[in-house]
This record gives sequence, structure tokens and C-alpha cells, in this order.
Amino acid sequence: MWALSRQGWPRERIGSQLGLSRSTVYRCLRSEVFLERRTRRDAGHSRLDPWRSVVLEHWNDGRRNGRTLFRDLQRRGYRGSYATLTRYLRRFRTLPRDAASARSPPVLVAVAPGRELTPRRAAWTVLR
Repeated sequence: MWALSRQGWPRERIGSQLGLSRSTVYRCLRSEVFLERRTRRDAGHSRLDPWRSVVLEHWNDGRRNGRTLFRDLQRRGYRGSYATLTRYLRRFRTLPRDAASARSPPVLVAVAPGRELTPRRAAWTVLR
């Protein structure tokens, strides 16, 4: 970006050439050092974290109906959406099962693993 700027390129063209917004180019060129990519402050946290024990209780008891769980959580004060709950439950459904426990539901003792590894997330992990 700085090399293109030193060659006299307009900032708008630098952005379009590099696939960056104009405001990103302006902000980076004003800085004297390379700006690190900011991460989300709430990364790894869910709106459902305060109700984790209720979700695990339902899951471990074999009650897998999302609508029933959603109504129960709402009675307890949950103000999030049903879609957030289904994304949270999707983590539990993708947990591996061994052959011995295929007939019985798995018992979870901790939080399900984080989001799935996509090609985009893998690329950022390598670049970081």
C-alpha cells in the first residue's frame, strides 16, 4: 500500500487494486506502522453462556427439542433469538459419537467446541 502511494497512485485506486475500502487505505496511510487486524471483543462468547447449565441439563437428559428449550430459557429470562439457540445447539449435534454410545445420547460435561474450521478461518489462522 505504501509502495503504491509512493509511486503516486491515488488512494481510491490503491483500495480498488488491493481489495480494500477507501477508508481503510486512508487510515493505514496515516499510520506510520502496519496496523494489526483487530479481533472481536466478544469472540468465543455466546449470548447463551449464562444459560449454559440449563442447555446442558436439557441435552444430557435427552431433551433435544429446540422449541421446548427456547420456551424454558425465555421463562428464565433469555432474551436472545431462536436462531442463536439453534446455532448453539448445532455445536452439540456435531460432536463425535463412538460406536458404544450410538444408542444413548452423549453426556456433555463441558461446553461444546467452538465454531467449525472453514477454509477462510484456516487461512486467517495461518496468516496470524
